Amino acid sequence: NKLVQKLIIKKLDTVITVSKSTKNDLINLLGINLGKINIITEGCRLEDIAEKEDLPEKFNINKEFFLFVGRHEPYKNISGLIKIYNQLPENIKNTYLLVIIGKFDQNTQILFSLVKKLNEEKRVIFIDSVMPEQLPLFYKKAKILLHLSLYEGFGLTILEAMRYGLPVIGYNVSSIPEVAGDVGILAEPGNDTDIIENIIKLIDNKELYRDLKFKGIERAKSFTWENSAKQVLEILKL
Repeated sequence: NKLVQKLIIKKLDTVITVSKSTKNDLINLLGINLGKINIITEGCRLEDIAEKEDLPEKFNINKEFFLFVGRHEPYKNISGLIKIYNQLPENIKNTYLLVIIGKFDQNTQILFSLVKKLNEEKRVIFIDSVMPEQLPLFYKKAKILLHLSLYEGFGLTILEAMRYGLPVIGYNVSSIPEVAGDVGILAEPGNDTDIIENIIKLIDNKELYRDLKFKGIERAKSFTWENSAKQVLEILKL
């Protein structure tokens, strides 16, 4: 759609994008004038959740767990995540499940087959989707958000996880470091050993875990929809 996009963009007064990374993509891929682009980040809000509230029994999650939330598209790298989980020590996998929340699509069967091939069917749980009001409970109950996506325009899942005090391990690509800042533990794509070591380190080091938890909560407070709306309004006034 590059040609159509370029024709549309020529008629625009301004373009709003959600990250520096996406801004750079617009410049490099579509040749948009630098002066036309405004960065307005996304936001999230904190939903009240009772501390002792449990996950619904229908999800069959009876252990602690690592979490991934996102579509099953290849760039989300869920297959890479499953392979890394498979390489974790047995004692960790016996303690922590891997819960993958995301709408099933044409790529889902490939992921099912991979899990079966690796003999992880009892420890990797796929959830087709959850109600919006249920998702914060998963963030609250999870141990770590494992977000090994190879590209993000923004990375709302990372922001939501931090808002609920869930430490994040991900890749140092596209917009992910913009959202996670120095709060997330980021590795270079393909460095499975680094990811595995950081998972183990974060589990074992309670002080580091607590530090990332509270720093994440504080960082997420600066990303609000109210601020986003004010910035959009300022642009509309011009």
